Amino acid sequence: MDLILFNKLAEKRRALAAQLLDPAVAGFWSMVVDKYSEQAHFIFELLQNADDAGASQARLYLNEDSVSFVHNGTEPFSVSDADLEGKIPNGHINAITSIGASSKQEGNLIGKFGIGFKSVFQYTLKPHIEDDNISFQIENYIVPALADRKNDGRRFCGETLFVLPFYKDGSFHEIEQKLSKLENPLLFLPKLKMVSVFVNDKLFKVFRKECSGQCNENTFCYSSVAIITEQDDNRLTKYSHVFDRTTDPHNGLKISVAFPCDKNGSPIFSDEERKTYCYFPTYEKSGLSFDINAPFLLTENRENIKREEEWNLKNINDLAELACDALLFLCSEKKVINDNIFDIVPTDKSLFF
Repeated sequence: MDLILFNKLAEKRRALAAQLLDPAVAGFWSMVVDKYSEQAHFIFELLQNADDAGASQARLYLNEDSVSFVHNGTEPFSVSDADLEGKIPNGHINAITSIGASSKQEGNLIGKFGIGFKSVFQYTLKPHIEDDNISFQIENYIVPALADRKNDGRRFCGETLFVLPFYKDGSFHEIEQKLSKLENPLLFLPKLKMVSVFVNDKLFKVFRKECSGQCNENTFCYSSVAIITEQDDNRLTKYSHVFDRTTDPHNGLKISVAFPCDKNGSPIFSDEERKTYCYFPTYEKSGLSFDINAPFLLTENRENIKREEEWNLKNINDLAELACDALLFLCSEKKVINDNIFDIVPTDKSLFF
């Protein structure tokens, strides 16, 4: 870690933080932090950032006074010249201490440490971050400061640790409630395969993703995916036929469709409307009987898809083509679809005699 660049960045952020204390912008930080209607949104941000860093496993520890998150991603924290921000790709520390800037030039598509990370400030005032190369905390929302290592036995060599000390009452129960309702967080994350959740240092829930029968086609990649949730003595497995296609080769961005099925591969039909994902569920209703995922441009609170954006319209058209190709594959190759296709494809029955 280049400490000269780190200190230069800290000085620049300190000056910016002082400006944001001006009474003329008194409501700025509440607008940034409190725009998330969903409690504990930061969990999704940490999981996505772990996947971006190439992690295959992650652990989340919820205690009465804090929440910690550890992952084994291979991409360490970096820092870039603060004077060149906007001209070159940001380092990770530049991005995580910025307001909406990403560590990728095209970061508004998927993002690494973009504005979504600011959701942690709903629960903490000084998030602590460390990997093998550096240990620091963030003060006044955007100011990085070197900090002692936690040495709490939760981070091992090669791992990255986030610690969020709580500053308000009720944080533990809000996050515990979110974790108890958390479902299928790994379905569309390409690298993360296992997440273990601990509450008061006791194993609370484990999510595992198993892929089999993966084959590379000329136009898409197919996988049979099982998402396994283990809690107490209960084990729940959800199966899906998942199809991926690269939509932006330059950035490696992909779109996906997932058809729920039983363990034998037969499609499962229900009246439950499936979700529209941007790696994690949004509030958008698709009207479909299968899940769709794309690197949509979202509103700032990550809840809805921006309307009439050319990139989003392209994703929707590409998803439609992928879904058609996927149905043909399930029909001809897997032979699990026949005239039950009318339970999958939404139709207005009043148009037919």
